[in-house]
Amino acid sequence: MSSYLSWHVGMKVVCANADGKRIYGDSFKPQDRGEQKPNVGKVYTIRALMVFGGGVYLHLDEVHNSPRHYLFPDGVCRRVETPWHASYFRPVQTRKTDISIFTAMLHSTDQVVDA
Repeated sequence: MSSYLSWHVGMKVVCANADGKRIYGDSFKPQDRGEQKPNVGKVYTIRALMVFGGGVYLHLDEVHNSPRHYLFPDGVCRRVETPWHASYFRPVQTRKTDISIFTAMLHSTDQVVDA
């Protein structure tokens, strides 16, 4: 299992795999009941994290479904909203925008350069 120690509620993640057979993780295999599912390439916001059975699962702000009954690894049936396995997401990488080259182009210069 990857390290998800830095993952937190409010963090932006991008869906890298939306294979419906595997995105639920080993413990969650709901039938297709018209539930909303994440889409590959779309950015989501983590609204909750769950850890159990050796896996990390997410609830996303942009995906809401009605709670359903699921059989958990400990053999107990619980009513929860479908969680999404964290391994199918990756953190959104933010880049600092550097526009210094463009601002330098705006400054006029009187220098003549010999070619």
